[in-house]
Amino acid sequence: MPGRKHVAPLLTVLFALAAAGCGQRPVVQFNNTVATSANKIQAAVKRFRDNVTGGDQAVNLAEVKAAEKNLGAAVAEAKKEFAAVAVPSASAAKEVAEVFRRILGQQEEALKKEYPELIHLLEDPDLPPARRDVRIQGVLRPVLQQTGVLMTELQDAQQKFARENNISLKPPS
Repeated sequence: MPGRKHVAPLLTVLFALAAAGCGQRPVVQFNNTVATSANKIQAAVKRFRDNVTGGDQAVNLAEVKAAEKNLGAAVAEAKKEFAAVAVPSASAAKEVAEVFRRILGQQEEALKKEYPELIHLLEDPDLPPARRDVRIQGVLRPVLQQTGVLMTELQDAQQKFARENNISLKPPS
């Protein structure tokens, strides 16, 4: 889409380095489960966004639908994995968990409303391309902005959690 505005890139949620003490293992596991899940969701959101907007190429509706399905699977898997991990009792852990639950909820809501609306716009043969592009950006931009805000909140909560638990964080390899 020519002239489209880019939304800030998504952040990478960091992984905790393996801690020496056995008491740190649940803390590291909790952090890494959230980090893995958040990063998978981010990658799936990016793939969906790139397929919906097409970049310099024509939009391929089959790829958009596949990206939406992949995003739904990433959210469902993240929800399942998060439910299986214990949230440490520290207040910062509860904050990480609360923000991550909001991310899951926001993506589930987008999968019900905004993402299908985007596909509908792409499927509409009567919608002129310029008008379609404007409407797509009108639907997509707020979702991506909210995702970015929540991911920033998650990263901030994660940093606080790491300080509180004396763990080091590193980017995914």
